[in-house]
Parts: sequence; C-alpha cells; structure tokens
Amino acid sequence: MLGKDRDELQQNYAELKRSSSDNVQKLTQLGAENMYLKDNFNKLVDDNNDLVDRLRAISSVVIAVGTEQPPVYSKYKPTALLDSSSVVS
Repeated sequence: MLGKDRDELQQNYAELKRSSSDNVQKLTQLGAENMYLKDNFNKLVDDNNDLVDRLRAISSVVIAVGTEQPPVYSKYKPTALLDSSSVVS
C-alpha cells in the first residue's frame, strides 16, 4: 500500500513538472505577444498624436489666414437698404 501511494505521488509529481514546464512556455509566449501588442499600441498612439498635431497646425493656419483677410462677401453691400419711412410699426 505504501509503495502504491509512492508510485502515485511520483506520477503526480511528474505530471505537475510537465504542467509547470508547459506553463512556463505558454507564459513566455504570452509575454512575447504582450510586448508585440504593446509596441503596436504605442506606435498607433504616436501616429494618432502626430495626426492630431498636424490637424492643429492646419487649423491654426486656416484660422490665421481667415482672420487676416476679410471674407469675400463682406466687400459687397446689400442692394436694398431700408429707410425709416418703409418700416411698418
């Protein structure tokens, strides 16, 4: 009976050792995948920040150009002017 328990313990130990080895391999693989995803995510964030900076630069140029020159339509005066006699009270 004691020999049977010892054999069972040895089998359990061997199984746990294999399982531990498999877990280490899986953990290493998942760590590599995590680094890959992290690098890609960081690259996407950097690209997004770059695009936002470009949009801000374009927007500031458009605003600056828009404030330096009056709009085209402001050069024209309305053709029909109302005087005080034509207003109905």
